[in-house]
Amino acid sequence: MSSAPAGPSVLMVHPGFLAHRAGKPLHGVELFNLALIDEMAREGVNVTVLLEPFWREAFTRNVAPSPNITPHYTLPLRRPTATGFSAAMNLIVRRRKFDLLLIGNNGRAGLFAAKMLMRGGCARRTLLFAHQNARPSLKKALAGVDLSILAVSRSVLASFGELGTSRGAYYGVTRSERFFPRAARPADPLVHFGVLGQLDTPWKGAALAIEAWGLLPEDVRDRCRLHLCAYAQPPKVSDPRIVLHSWKPFAEVPEFLRGLDALIVPSTKSETFCQAMVQGMLTGLPILAYDLPVLTEKLDTGGGLVFRTPAELAGHVASVARDRERAVRMGGIGRETALQRYVWSTRRFVDEFVAPAGRAGGMA
Repeated sequence: MSSAPAGPSVLMVHPGFLAHRAGKPLHGVELFNLALIDEMAREGVNVTVLLEPFWREAFTRNVAPSPNITPHYTLPLRRPTATGFSAAMNLIVRRRKFDLLLIGNNGRAGLFAAKMLMRGGCARRTLLFAHQNARPSLKKALAGVDLSILAVSRSVLASFGELGTSRGAYYGVTRSERFFPRAARPADPLVHFGVLGQLDTPWKGAALAIEAWGLLPEDVRDRCRLHLCAYAQPPKVSDPRIVLHSWKPFAEVPEFLRGLDALIVPSTKSETFCQAMVQGMLTGLPILAYDLPVLTEKLDTGGGLVFRTPAELAGHVASVARDRERAVRMGGIGRETALQRYVWSTRRFVDEFVAPAGRAGGMA
């Protein structure tokens, strides 16, 4: 009896996994990549991933054991470039071969190691999974390199110009089934608004939301609560109607969102997708978003409101607080939009980009 054909082999080289991250919470791209590794293995893909030893505990906690997953722990050299160099040399010397080299773009360390592996003939194809806009230095380094580019949004893809033998844009929320609306609105006279993200980062806009809270009419402010989730180093806030949260593990995020009536997304720059916004949409929350193209394009069907100033945000908060039925309708529209556009399918990723049948690059 013949055995089933082996699935494709993938070597993942991501700069985040080459770094020593002691004391820093996992978020965003890191959580996405851990989920992606887990789900690719379930789809029959053989995944080898380069990991600085710091990642051992986080990897074990977030990725289920599987014969399809090989964590390749590097030397504990602390510096990502040195870590990537030593790991790449090890694979080249051992003549390891893979069907696909999957690399991230948000760091020179990953690219340096990946180019070594490409020159060493370690993979048949190379796919750059771009989570960030291409800086001039990255574009220069990739000039003439034979690889495909998959970006998390059309705007990120456009930043790469004409680079890439094939190109595409695809992204979404993993494990989206965890994000669903609450069964019924609780008998709570308060209206709860939230901001979700690594809020110590200034451009995430938490300060903008705090300023808007000070502009609310007194009758509205008394009925509303602003939940800021989360800070590693919380600021001093004197308003008792503003609640500061410490960092939450991913498993607690869906329930946090279900405790809100609306999600504020005040990021003023640098967002290339915004997982938190889509998670809020899937939870059925109306979105109050800063006027940033990557955010506003997700509200084109009516799932929320757009602002540019603290005063405009304060006006939208008052509108949601005064007309909760309208807010519920906006949340329903946003959920349908998210379900149609922004739910990640690892099966689709594998079929179209990892092991495309009869297509060299797998992208239209």
